[in-house]
Amino acid sequence: MKEFGFIHMAVRPDEQIGLHEHPEWEISYVVRGSGMRTMVTVCESFGPGEVVMVQPDMPHCWAFDSSYSEIECMSLFFSNSLLERISGLSDGMAEVVRLATGTPDTVAFGGRALATLSALMAQMAQMADAQRMVAFQQMLLAIAGNDGKRSVGRMADDVEQRLGRIRVYINCN
Repeated sequence: MKEFGFIHMAVRPDEQIGLHEHPEWEISYVVRGSGMRTMVTVCESFGPGEVVMVQPDMPHCWAFDSSYSEIECMSLFFSNSLLERISGLSDGMAEVVRLATGTPDTVAFGGRALATLSALMAQMAQMADAQRMVAFQQMLLAIAGNDGKRSVGRMADDVEQRLGRIRVYINCN
């Protein structure tokens, strides 16, 4: 994968992606759909309007329920090397990146951060890649604040991770 990518997709519930992980960060915005989200050892429900930032290499699964004929979501993927380059722009941007990515948790957003992130994600669907990069930096600013963040999963030790993978497999298959 490139260092930066955006996907806007609509899929039927039976086409969803099961348990997976990847080396990039992921910010996902659920436009339409609901179900159960599993992040390693944490499983909870989600619904339309939710924005979540997933850590790299974190096993996760979005199991959509069948009450929707089609699920719509947008996901932004970005690498640690991109974050390093953005950090190198200035001391201020280095601090923003540190605050935005300094937690070991996968986080869901509320409050002003949720409003900002969901609006920017929706706008990204109409943007070219260069415009998305500018919007991404605005997203980092919103994520760096402490407004409305809550943990929805974190990496676990080996035993917890193995048990979590079993739970995720059961929930997602």
